[in-house]
Amino acid sequence: MLLPSPDTRRAVLRQEVAILDRRHATLARAIAFTYTALLAFVMTSLLYLTKRQTQRPEALPVVSFSVGVLLLGATALLVLASLRLSRRAIKLERQELFD
Repeated sequence: MLLPSPDTRRAVLRQEVAILDRRHATLARAIAFTYTALLAFVMTSLLYLTKRQTQRPEALPVVSFSVGVLLLGATALLVLASLRLSRRAIKLERQELFD
């Protein structure tokens, strides 16, 4: 089996690093969304707990909860996108090694 030329290998590595960089950014965004969703759920709880002591609009806890749910949905989509990026990097490596 012949090993690929260094120039070819370098080009593949550049592509893989670019993919992994995008994957890292995607996962970092997903983590930020997760923690923001957690904060929205904590705010929802606090708004319900302080409902009797303060005059807040009834819709405020619902809005806070909805934001948390939307952020968790966005997190799921970002994680799925991250998995696709991982698969692309693995496919590049497999092509170079086994084709």
